[in-house]
Amino acid sequence: MSHAMIWDDETRCASSMRSERMEHGNKFAFVNFSNGYHLNSSDQIRVIRQHAMKDVGKSRRKPTTKANFDLAKKLYQFQPTWWLPRRWATLSNFSSHVKLPIGVQLESDARGRQLLSDVFRDGENGGAQIHLRDAWFTLGMRYASTMFQILANSALHETIMRSGACKAAETYDSMRFHVKALSSLQVTLQATGKRDLEYAISAITGLLVYEELCGNRDMWIIHHQGLQHLVNRAGGIDALEQNEELRITISWCELRGACVFDHPPSYPSPRQWEKFSVLPLSSTNARTHIDHVTRIWNDSSQVQHREWLHAYEIVAIFSFDAFSLPQHQSPDPSIHSRDGCGAWVNPVAHTFLSRRPPADPACAGSLMQEACRLGMLLYLNHVRRFLGIMPSYTGTLASRLKDHLLVNYEYLMSDWIGDAWILQIWMLYMAGFGLQGEPDEAWFFRALGMFLKRHGISDWSDVMQLLKSVLWFEEVFDRPSDERVQNGSMWWIT
Repeated sequence: MSHAMIWDDETRCASSMRSERMEHGNKFAFVNFSNGYHLNSSDQIRVIRQHAMKDVGKSRRKPTTKANFDLAKKLYQFQPTWWLPRRWATLSNFSSHVKLPIGVQLESDARGRQLLSDVFRDGENGGAQIHLRDAWFTLGMRYASTMFQILANSALHETIMRSGACKAAETYDSMRFHVKALSSLQVTLQATGKRDLEYAISAITGLLVYEELCGNRDMWIIHHQGLQHLVNRAGGIDALEQNEELRITISWCELRGACVFDHPPSYPSPRQWEKFSVLPLSSTNARTHIDHVTRIWNDSSQVQHREWLHAYEIVAIFSFDAFSLPQHQSPDPSIHSRDGCGAWVNPVAHTFLSRRPPADPACAGSLMQEACRLGMLLYLNHVRRFLGIMPSYTGTLASRLKDHLLVNYEYLMSDWIGDAWILQIWMLYMAGFGLQGEPDEAWFFRALGMFLKRHGISDWSDVMQLLKSVLWFEEVFDRPSDERVQNGSMWWIT
């Protein structure tokens, strides 16, 4: 077999030709022939020329967009959504070979281009980064610092999806892009202009997402304090209302970490979210569950502590409206579908995190209410995970619940009055679910198993009935994780 070797000097535009050569070098392409006598035929010469001139022809094509084209507003079709004024369209064919028409030019290798293209691919089973993307990418693609942070966050997200862990361990790729983002941001923070402040604020929100993905509460709080400082320098949160994208981005990225780390939000819920906080008409199923839990709460002599009960009623109505009705029967399926990401979750979670009654160690009702509050936060995080906001790390919340139970062990780990022990089983399940590989996982399995054994429950179907009597939906709590809780807790009974 004969072959012709073609020298393919990859040709690019003049400004990037040198860097491309340094990165990729020269390439060899081989054209194989079964018969060497046919090498000079016109057909074979045409094949050789096509191989040789392919990249040259591509490089000579005129760009279809301007260099400063705003990808966030003009290139792709937007659809209305609930947390941002518009939404990125799916770019299923987006690849590293596409010239990005963004507002900043970055020198990135093939790995960086891959991480960026991953942001625009919608996958199945939560593998897509659609919620990382829509959270702040309308701002993120305009500046160098935020662009580098996009790549760092994408690398962390990729690590989580591949490992199946609840949080990401920093990798070489995530750290090198994160360092570049911090270096670029440091230069910007020296400026005092309002425009530069808004840019710095958008960059800080990206850092919040980064630390949330890592499950690093201490660093998240440091960046959150930095966000507060910059917002104050910009004139306060009200002064940013005219920049709708920035205003919603601040609350969205803050809420992501607040739900994970049980931190009170510093800013009010955006006005764009208010319409989604209006309670729908409660269904018969919702009212039945609310009456059941209300009776349990009242029988436990905790009538004077009703803040959690009121919060439960709100979450129950929204949950049954979202998960018990077929999507075609819902008044607005996009609001609470997996694609729409449950518009009600944000304002409800924001309100739930903002209103936290003080826990009085001397008051049994106060201790019980705080334990149920943490259990409800865990439930909301599982709902957010189902709706695609992945990952939703629950390790910190579970650890806080464990500490609360142990510090007040004499009351909280003994049977509550009446049927309130059902709430104890429910909160222990919520804490143990989704803790795969976390240090506290075994503790919650053991605690749940001990409660079940104490009440003579040895069949998991009976446990399911108890959980469903409070709040439990098959769509939200996937079978593999549920079986893990089942096996871990029932082991202590047998």
